[in-house]
Amino acid sequence: MESEEIIKLEDLENLLNREIETIDKIKRKLDNFARIVREIDEKEGELLVLLQESKNLNERMFSYFDESDIYEKIQAIRQKIISIESEYEQKGFYVEEEISKTEFNDELLNKYYKDLCLFLGDKIKFVKDTMKCQREILDESISKVRSELGMLHRLIDTLARKIESASMENKLKEFLNLRRGNIEKVKLYLPSKLEDLEEIYRKNMHSFKGLYRKIMSDISSLREELRKFAIENGLIEEEEIVVLETIYCLDKREFEFNEILEVLNEKMPKIGGEKVQNILLNLSRKGFLILKLIAD
Repeated sequence: MESEEIIKLEDLENLLNREIETIDKIKRKLDNFARIVREIDEKEGELLVLLQESKNLNERMFSYFDESDIYEKIQAIRQKIISIESEYEQKGFYVEEEISKTEFNDELLNKYYKDLCLFLGDKIKFVKDTMKCQREILDESISKVRSELGMLHRLIDTLARKIESASMENKLKEFLNLRRGNIEKVKLYLPSKLEDLEEIYRKNMHSFKGLYRKIMSDISSLREELRKFAIENGLIEEEEIVVLETIYCLDKREFEFNEILEVLNEKMPKIGGEKVQNILLNLSRKGFLILKLIAD
């Protein structure tokens, strides 16, 4: 009896061990399934967050650059974002339909896992690329504006010194000071980075649409006002101020003479040649430029 009882206990132990092993296998499969679901969920969450960020930024840029020469580029990016959303929704419908009619096994699970990870990874990269593209468009556009404003600042400073040295009327000084104030106002509407558009929008909700076009229009008006002011007050000739503006837009303060001649001839072919040299000499004579002569 004792021997039979021991054998039965041993059988029971073996049976329990087999059951434990089976449960462990099931647990490993469930853990693997949970890991797969978690990883896919994280990737899907990352895609959706990036999509929403990209849409929000595009919406702001779409409004900010309305009716400007940048508008079509922003619109093209918007279409790409809409396309990604559509592909994501279609993929979701497809996977849901396939899962509902398929009996799962490890091989099929891994197949769906790899397929979804590849799809989500590609779309995440694509959305990041659209974000980068939007950032580059904004940086390039704002850089252009800052270059124009820098040119206007330098021109105002130069004209102000010229007026000071010539002891001209105070009303001319007031004119330049007002235009300097106008430049500072324009700067308030320029984002330092893409995310700053939201802050500018909150402060200028009613005038945000087409703000970039208005900025460029204001800069153009300021430029014309300064040109007219300088010419009418006998400070400078029209071609001379065009050359001076071109130099100021180069974001550089010192040039070799032949270097600046080459740049001006390239940017101003209608003037060009010997005439540009004469204009540079006149600007130097009038105190707008300093030409250095260095003897070896």
